[in-house]
Amino acid sequence: IIKLTPDEPLTPGQQYELTTNNTLVRAHNIFVDVENRRLYAVGTRAVAGGSRNNILIYDLVDPSHPNLIKTFVTKYTHDIYVENNIGFCSHGNDFLLGVYDFTDVNNIDTLGTSEPTIGYNHSGWKHPYEDVFYVAEEIPIGRSIYIFDISDLANPQWSESHKFKEPLESDPNNRA
Repeated sequence: IIKLTPDEPLTPGQQYELTTNNTLVRAHNIFVDVENRRLYAVGTRAVAGGSRNNILIYDLVDPSHPNLIKTFVTKYTHDIYVENNIGFCSHGNDFLLGVYDFTDVNNIDTLGTSEPTIGYNHSGWKHPYEDVFYVAEEIPIGRSIYIFDISDLANPQWSESHKFKEPLESDPNNRA
């Protein structure tokens, strides 16, 4: 639940309630870029029965009235991580990591895409200090976590030597 009210600042980890005026029927996941006051909804359906290949971007300048500012049509995106308006998209069955510049939502730039990994690109997160991005596969249980070098956003790279499994013994599916 996301509850956004104008008299409270956005705070990571806080619960909010969001009313989208029927612009969002369903989302697999959302990401709030607190610094830039934007909400990204992925795996979405803007209308019942519609395509899920949309990233819906909401302006949260007035958190009590989120404003849909862009419906970005791309490959199905299962998860998203955004930092400094740069979005890292887990493109599920396409096995890709897509990198996009969302600074100008009217001119979204595809900065790069990775070579496919060997599994379902379920979710990912950026290291807070290094130019690396971690990608978890959803299936099968026990798959490795891939480590991408993102020092060149146009060409995110991974290799067999850039993954780890141990001491992971459980399914990393839907874990924060």
